[in-house]
Amino acid sequence: MSVPRRLNSLVFALVAVAMAPSVLAQSIYTCVDAKGHRLTSDRPILECNDREQRELSPGGRVVRSIGPSMSPNERAAEEEKARLIAEEDKRQAETRKRDRVLLTRYPTQAAHDKDPVKIKAQVADIDRQLASQQRFIANQESEKQRIIVRFNAERTRLVPLWKGAEIAH
Repeated sequence: MSVPRRLNSLVFALVAVAMAPSVLAQSIYTCVDAKGHRLTSDRPILECNDREQRELSPGGRVVRSIGPSMSPNERAAEEEKARLIAEEDKRQAETRKRDRVLLTRYPTQAAHDKDPVKIKAQVADIDRQLASQQRFIANQESEKQRIIVRFNAERTRLVPLWKGAEIAH
């Protein structure tokens, strides 16, 4: 064999060896199609978008399972479900936070029981404000009745006057 030919063979061998890991590192996708045939490919299989596919390592070990592609309605339902779960998680986190704050404010029952004095004073103040507002409402009702009585008295007095004015004309 001549030197250039040997050099070409050596270069070809080196390129083949250099490329071998990338070829070997590729995943293999497999599934059973709607007709029951096993399909295998070096990329996800379009015919099996509606069913589960398995990604295999070059050694044949299952790397992962790829679920079927979802329709827009299924995807929307899945997103809504995830949103509801996230909202519930957030609500529970807020409840836990409020509970921690409450326990910080009232670490014992005795600490909580000290507050009835403050609460009784607040309730008494609110009762005084309500009584004042009720007196105001009663005064407004009285004023309303006074205006109605005056209006009716004026009308009673005006009816004969209006009749007399009609006769005079």
